[in-house]
Amino acid sequence: SLLLTFATSFILALRRHGENVLIDYANGDCVHVDFSYMFDLGKKLKVPERVPFRLTRNMLDAFGVLGYEGTFRKCCEATMKVLRANRDQLMNELESFLNDPVLQWDKVGGSTAQDIEGVATESLSVIERRFDGYTEDGQTPLSVEGQVDYLIKVANSPDNLARMYSGWMAYY
Repeated sequence: SLLLTFATSFILALRRHGENVLIDYANGDCVHVDFSYMFDLGKKLKVPERVPFRLTRNMLDAFGVLGYEGTFRKCCEATMKVLRANRDQLMNELESFLNDPVLQWDKVGGSTAQDIEGVATESLSVIERRFDGYTEDGQTPLSVEGQVDYLIKVANSPDNLARMYSGWMAYY
């Protein structure tokens, strides 16, 4: 279930770190907590989050000898295809979160309701572009395989990991 989480977290703009993913000891499932920084709000922090998901050396070691080239890549591609195929339903669900009081729009988008609405609308637009295969700096949409390849490179970039908040422990 962790592999599914990576692609889903990217599309939904939900940044995960070790303290936000718990393990259910009864069945081994991943249990996600703390959704206050959905919609890429983590990128607007004092020390912004720079990677789409956690793909540190420890994570790669857990994937075995193939690293991200084996099951991980195939699972991300399959998940991305399912997400893209169900984009309308997912966008409808995401729109309901825009007014959720748990989300901390006021900490990143200004103090007025109009400022906050602008940030929320922009965040939703970014997610829609992700469904179409666009990268943050891309002008041309990528195939599912191209998008997954891009995400792996960004998530595994030593430059990006070196600039993460130290509490995120990206060096592990």
